[in-house]
Amino acid sequence: MHIAPTTPSRSSLTTSRIPREIDDPEDKKPSDWVDEDKIADPAASKPEDWDEDAPREIPDEEASQPEGWLTEEPLTIPDPDAEKPEEWDDEEDGDWIAPTIPNPKCTEGPGCGTWVRPMKANPAYKGKWSAPLIDNPAYKGPWSPRKITNPNYFEDLHPANLNKIVS
Repeated sequence: MHIAPTTPSRSSLTTSRIPREIDDPEDKKPSDWVDEDKIADPAASKPEDWDEDAPREIPDEEASQPEGWLTEEPLTIPDPDAEKPEEWDDEEDGDWIAPTIPNPKCTEGPGCGTWVRPMKANPAYKGKWSAPLIDNPAYKGPWSPRKITNPNYFEDLHPANLNKIVS
């Protein structure tokens, strides 16, 4: 009878899943071991024209306020359809202020309120300078501990030597 179409695991009497050698737990990486393959070029220097303080974006000086921009109009106005609730008490609740809605003059036209120049990418922006990376002359490669014989390893040279089976 087959319950599953695949075998969950396979094993062999001639090969072991326990490794013959393991990493030595006592082995430590030497203090002078260099495993960084790249380093910043010590001979490189920041170019004279490199400005690390330049902003990423600057105001677009070529942009102008659109024609018809309503500078004096507020972005929102009190809702003309809002009514003061009947249970509102000015002495207890304070002065009633109608909720605001977007100003229809602003949504129909090019815009309202204080006009601000849009920002554009700064062609002088280069960001923070860092030296280019070069191959590390002291690089020794990735470190790994030395291998030792596994004390738990066992090799059965005659896996089929069984006692007689009697019934």
